[in-house]
Amino acid sequence: MIRHVQVMKTLDTNTPQDLRTHRIPKTAVFIGDLNNTTCSGAQRLWALEQCGIAVDRIDTSHYSANIGQYGRYWARLTRRFHLFYDQERLEQGILQACSKNCPDLIWFEWPRSFEPAFLRQVRTLCPNARLISFQDDNPFGTRHSDSWQWELYMRCVPEFDLHLVKRVSDVNQLGALGARACRIWLHGIYRPLFTPPVGNIEKIYPVSFVGTCFDNRAELLEILIGKHGLPIHVFGTHWQRRSNLPRRFPHLFHLEVTGTDYVQVIHQSMICIGLVSSSHNDEWSLRTFEIPGCATMFLAQRTQVHEAMFREGTEAIFFSDMQECASAIRPLLSEPALAMSIGKAGYARCVADNRFLEARMRELLLTL
Repeated sequence: MIRHVQVMKTLDTNTPQDLRTHRIPKTAVFIGDLNNTTCSGAQRLWALEQCGIAVDRIDTSHYSANIGQYGRYWARLTRRFHLFYDQERLEQGILQACSKNCPDLIWFEWPRSFEPAFLRQVRTLCPNARLISFQDDNPFGTRHSDSWQWELYMRCVPEFDLHLVKRVSDVNQLGALGARACRIWLHGIYRPLFTPPVGNIEKIYPVSFVGTCFDNRAELLEILIGKHGLPIHVFGTHWQRRSNLPRRFPHLFHLEVTGTDYVQVIHQSMICIGLVSSSHNDEWSLRTFEIPGCATMFLAQRTQVHEAMFREGTEAIFFSDMQECASAIRPLLSEPALAMSIGKAGYARCVADNRFLEARMRELLLTL
């Protein structure tokens, strides 16, 4: 029977005794996109290291194949995601790292380019290691145009000792595919980036949203900006290609921001909108931790996870539809002190509940 827990409890980060009395992994090989610290994979690697794990990293972005537009079309047509990588060189790098380190953990982020035979080769090389698959996308969601990317992943499901996933429905689907064990992973605040600003900071953006244009986001912003005239500054990709909003409101649409530039946008915003992916059936996103982690007011879609994490009205503001979102923004624009106090209260709640990424990782290690 497949095992899972629905929400990982938070541990106190100041409890080294737990680490001395529980046998946790000491070494790991981590395979994932580590291109920048805004990538959640790089944050999880950091959290492993904060828990005292010696990590050998394989940055998959260094193994990308320059296949061009035709190559991308061919990869999609033939459902061969591994064509995006120099796969043979990537696999040799993983095998060399495993052979050199004999790790306790071998952690794969979004393992969509590997054949089951390769994972069995890894297991033969490191028979005592735990193979972990992490992915918080939804291979079983309604984003059918991306389904081809998961072809190999589906075949590899039984090869992993543990799947870390985002939603209970993933657990059920993976169990049907032969998963040995699954757990629900809840992210946390990545403290090297997401912290409250030091001293007073000018609030340049009355409202901001950082994110890609997909699902019904263009429709939402059309209502908020076009119909209600709200000053929402948007940062992200694909808005020019999938929407006419940047042409109509060029002063409100900006280039994508990452790393410290992204943090600066949060700091300089009075209100930050946090959306979840409807096509992934999400209940939370990284914004759930990044925005409160910066002590900025979190205006979020109403979900069970958000309602469990924050007291509505005092630690965050929630909305269920476009009209409720617009109705929440307008009075706050005339009460910036209230918005700022809600942001600070949201951060205080995160501190009180220890919602930091290294705490999440420590709990996982203590329960392996």
